[in-house]
Amino acid sequence: EEYLVSADGVANTKSFVNYYAQGEYQDTAIPTQSQVDRAVDNLKSMHVVGCLEDMQDFRARMKSRLGRKPIFLNLNSSPAPKGQKHVPDLESAFHRLLQEKLAGDIEIYQRMREHLGLS
Repeated sequence: EEYLVSADGVANTKSFVNYYAQGEYQDTAIPTQSQVDRAVDNLKSMHVVGCLEDMQDFRARMKSRLGRKPIFLNLNSSPAPKGQKHVPDLESAFHRLLQEKLAGDIEIYQRMREHLGLS
């Protein structure tokens, strides 16, 4: 919980807004709706956008748009052994704080899934 309220934690919970709003958002406060909208508009203007949890769809979109099948040499994965992975307590204070901090990024992600027809 300490990390979530630190400057690094706050910045990392707004990575979509920070990156896709093209530097417009540089504060530790909750991003404004216009900053979230700008990030979504910028994503919509990109040649290929996909969601990594559906890698096959993302690869197909890339091939269709760019004419070549992409090769990903490294895919992110959790370093935790399967036995250590667990479903978080969605009712915990930590989870509620995390969702509050991620609200802008969550909205961007959900709107892009709708835009891509993945929801």
